[in-house]
Amino acid sequence: MNRFVRARMRAAVLVHVVILLGGLVLLLLANSHTPAILSPVGYRADSSSHHEPNAQSQSLDGSVFERNASSDVSGASWQIEAMDKSARAVCVGSDVTRGEIEDLLCIPKPNYDDSFKNPCWWEMVTTATQNPNDTTAAPTRLLQCLPYFHILCCSKSGTTNLFHRLRLHPQILPNNGYLGGKELLFWAWAKNGYLGRWDKGTPAPFTKYIKRFNTVARFLETSAEEKKNFQYITYMWDLRGWPLLPQNRGLREPAVLTPHLMKHVYRNPKFIVLMREPVERLYTAYIFFHPDRNPHSFHRDVTTAIAMMDSCLATAASRRECYFNASVVDYLPVDLHYNCYVVSLKEWLVVFPRKHFLFMRTEDYSNNIKSSLLKVFDFLNI
Repeated sequence: MNRFVRARMRAAVLVHVVILLGGLVLLLLANSHTPAILSPVGYRADSSSHHEPNAQSQSLDGSVFERNASSDVSGASWQIEAMDKSARAVCVGSDVTRGEIEDLLCIPKPNYDDSFKNPCWWEMVTTATQNPNDTTAAPTRLLQCLPYFHILCCSKSGTTNLFHRLRLHPQILPNNGYLGGKELLFWAWAKNGYLGRWDKGTPAPFTKYIKRFNTVARFLETSAEEKKNFQYITYMWDLRGWPLLPQNRGLREPAVLTPHLMKHVYRNPKFIVLMREPVERLYTAYIFFHPDRNPHSFHRDVTTAIAMMDSCLATAASRRECYFNASVVDYLPVDLHYNCYVVSLKEWLVVFPRKHFLFMRTEDYSNNIKSSLLKVFDFLNI
């Protein structure tokens, strides 16, 4: 890419994200005793430390505390725009006539079997479970499992490379999903009826999601050796399906998002977040999805996207109204909203304590893959 064009693009994008990245530093500091260090590409968190956060950062019974940070790097006041502590993530039921999706908060939390590291539980099933016309079969126990860990983010940041290396570990199994078990896309897309980033279809039920992990469940039933399986990206940044959740009826901003749903059905999930320098990630994604484009068209589209987002933010009550708004982000010529990691990441950190996350920079991973993998294995306790 031409150096002059690259410099202009970098300046344009970084002006838009520097305050957001500064907010992310404050958020991580609030959830960790480990210092986070500002760098030219955003921040660097010491991901080798996985301790308990202070009490303020935790959520209770689905409620999420609102936290204020004193200031960001620019001196402006900064506040987490999160679910108010008086709100509750509770079952309200779904109305399919309104286009709502399955209310996962109405599903009883599984009674997990502590003998497995994987979040697994036993269900009593009969042949009639699969065939309602057959009521003669005696009930038997069937092991059901959810993935042991998730790679939350970020595409075009080395996650595919990380996936292929992790699946070589003898204790790790991929799921029964797409691209060789790399992706299921349930929480952000399939659950909300997205067949892809834009195409819509029939929302997938939670039972269909569970079946994707039958491989590891059957393995655990018959083997003394435990293997973990995992899920892949899109969850962290793509939160635009929130209006379909029944808990968000009539709201201008979401009260319940994907993290709340996962907290309800999960036991101690682990999340890996691999983040790349924002401008480089944005350009790589742009060329990947638009191979006929070039640096000049990229600069033009970035400028347009910034103007569109600024126009939305000028009248919005918070960033969430724009960054999680399908009527805005679906029309951006580049996925600028994806690059502002802090906007999405803070939604996860107010629901799950810091110890559930491993943060890594793509640059560090690329420079020392062995050391990075050892950090991952230590984080996963394998």
